[in-house]
Amino acid sequence: MLSKNIPKLRFLGYDNKWERLKLGEVCDVFQSGKNIKSHDILDEGMYPVFGGNGLRGYTNTYNYEGLYAFIGRQGALCGNVNIFQGKSFFTEHAIVVKASKENDTKFLFYLLEKMNLRQYSDQSAQPGLAVNKLIKLFAFIPIYEEQVKIGMFFERLDETIALQQQELTILKQTKQGFLQKMFPKEGEAVPEVRFPGFLDNWKVYKLADITKLITKGTTPKDKYSKGDVNLIKVENIDSYSGVITLTSKVSKEEHEGYLKRSQLKADDILFSIAGTLGRTSIVKEGILPANTNQALAIIRLKNGNTGFVETYLKGRTVEEYIKRNPTVGAQPNLSLAQLGNLTIKLPSSQEQEAISKFFKGIDKVISISQQELEALQQTKKAFLQKMFV
Repeated sequence: MLSKNIPKLRFLGYDNKWERLKLGEVCDVFQSGKNIKSHDILDEGMYPVFGGNGLRGYTNTYNYEGLYAFIGRQGALCGNVNIFQGKSFFTEHAIVVKASKENDTKFLFYLLEKMNLRQYSDQSAQPGLAVNKLIKLFAFIPIYEEQVKIGMFFERLDETIALQQQELTILKQTKQGFLQKMFPKEGEAVPEVRFPGFLDNWKVYKLADITKLITKGTTPKDKYSKGDVNLIKVENIDSYSGVITLTSKVSKEEHEGYLKRSQLKADDILFSIAGTLGRTSIVKEGILPANTNQALAIIRLKNGNTGFVETYLKGRTVEEYIKRNPTVGAQPNLSLAQLGNLTIKLPSSQEQEAISKFFKGIDKVISISQQELEALQQTKKAFLQKMFV
């Protein structure tokens, strides 16, 4: 049976028990930063300025030099932990942490990350952390050499995660570039980039011209999500991939009764028309039977390739149309009439198919990259749990 003061997983050669100490006992610096006037925070400057939510900008003076961990003291990211080496300015909304000579600052950074410090914030409208409260928190601390090993291990893991995140960002930017170049710009009849063998002009339609149905759902009367029929809401649709996560249900009686007009079919395109505008997804057979609410429009095509049309709806042309046409109210929304009047340009069915396949291939690569990133992030979480007490 493992002792309570040694981790489940550790490097070979270390068998000492970890010592239970207060955070204040292992730090030379554990204090809030200093106030800086907003007009002294610049878009460009010699030194970064860090506040409660991370990087705020730059300035031409600094108040710390060296390697420091810092904790968001107030704001949306209260309790969030970062690390920086060099000359920098930390504001009063950040808590600055530096280990004593007998301890390692990188190790402390990962220890603080694992401790979930937000749980110690006061429960006011503006959550905040108090230095005098944090320095009294107990933690288990190994000898210096083991601290260094652990800090270096997680640093390398973070570097791997950062590279994976960079790869994912580049893939998404590449897709956005293709979306701009492979669909005609406003006032043009052909795109800038297209596959060999396709020369004809694209034809202009209203979205209503190529659909059997454009409708929307209704708010279910039963608020308790009971039943066997999936209810798809805007928040169930991933903002980038369009993948649907199932969380809510309605009854079969509701689905076949007052919600009948919004029964979903395979290959329906869902398009958000209230709150967050323009989020899209294609309904797959596997989630049926399913229904939706009034924030999602159902687009059922009679002409056009479903994958192509959904990709078109994600493009800049539709994004600009949305910006020009929202109905202003408690929240932005598009009417079904406005959606039906959306201009859409279609090439031949063969070119639609080629473009749809191309973007499906890109989406698959992006999905794999995203999964690899998530796996690395989960691996880090697991190591944080097992390599600290």
